[in-house]
Amino acid sequence: MLPSSPKDAAAREFRSSLLDLIDPDVQPIPTRPFTAFVWPTELCSIGCAHCSFGSIRVGGESKRVLARHPEVVAQWLSKAGARKLVVCGGGEPLDEPEFVIATIAACGQLRLRFEVYTSGVSLLRPKPVAEYIQEWSDAWSSRVSKNDRIGVRLSVDLFHEERLGLDPIVEWIQSVEARVPDWFLSIRGIRVEGDGSVERLAARLAAGIQPIREGTAWLTLRSGRRILVEWKGFVFEERGRLSLLRRRGLRLNASDSAIVNELTPESGTRSALGRPLSARLTVTERRLDLEIHADGAVHVLESSPPDRRLNLFENTWEAMRATYYRDPILHRVVEAGLPAVASLISAAQRARIPTGLTVPYSVDRLQDHRTLAWVTAAALLANSQRFIYPDDARRLSRQYLESA
Repeated sequence: MLPSSPKDAAAREFRSSLLDLIDPDVQPIPTRPFTAFVWPTELCSIGCAHCSFGSIRVGGESKRVLARHPEVVAQWLSKAGARKLVVCGGGEPLDEPEFVIATIAACGQLRLRFEVYTSGVSLLRPKPVAEYIQEWSDAWSSRVSKNDRIGVRLSVDLFHEERLGLDPIVEWIQSVEARVPDWFLSIRGIRVEGDGSVERLAARLAAGIQPIREGTAWLTLRSGRRILVEWKGFVFEERGRLSLLRRRGLRLNASDSAIVNELTPESGTRSALGRPLSARLTVTERRLDLEIHADGAVHVLESSPPDRRLNLFENTWEAMRATYYRDPILHRVVEAGLPAVASLISAAQRARIPTGLTVPYSVDRLQDHRTLAWVTAAALLANSQRFIYPDDARRLSRQYLESA
């Protein structure tokens, strides 16, 4: 972030004044979250080369605040009206086994669906998959709805394969199939060309792969069980770089390359581009998901600028909604996705608005006050056909863009 200046102060004042004019209750956004991706920890015993979180293996207690409060998180989400809790994170959730077990039990009692998103391994506290299954089944046995199933989402990509091999994933799939066949299994890969890790996994399992649509497929086991495979966009934060892909013979597909090529003339390919490739984001007029970080900060998934972010230990979801739903940047994500906001940030650079040292195209890390103000004004004017803004807000936005 650049040192504070009178223009920074004016940008902060503009954004604050503009947001105060906007009514959060009339915007076409769901009033309740659907899924919350909960990080018990920002630490990870694995440390993959591409980690978008740059997770370290050991650290202080500030990196794992939520790990000490599983029931609080589940109760907060239940009061917010959420439907599902996914334990995942900037770190490896299996490094916090007590949190996972306590969260499963709490979700069962609170009618929250439960899922875990994991590499399948904790190098800090390793144990056989059969032990996880038994412990989680015991915790889930007290659930209110007997029809609900635990979900396990497994990371499968070349980077995890480098660090761990495919044996842990094979063990998870075979163990779930044998012991708890009613559990829901899915696989999450990275949307890059040249990564054959899912195909190699299928060969290990003697399974078939049938495409569903772009970015998704079914992996069908010999038993007939189908496992959903989804490939997410590559994240250019922390360790994620184009050079990292090139060194492993990987490359973006044509559509993702087009997005990156549009953005990089201003910043160059060495910059951390952020998350402009998360096109299939679940922040829309019909659904809104949250990401709750290890310190308790609640983000509308990848879509909340940091200047007004709130913490669940201090605020209800209703209070957060009254703050977050005022923001035209969030509205822009709802209407057109993260690439649309990335394009506005790129336009701010072309207008010679300084971006400082921030990650250029990530809403979550958009901290430079002048860029944030410029993008807020531009987003409001771009959204004005669908979202509801008073005339004073439109006038103020046009004036700011003309004077910036």
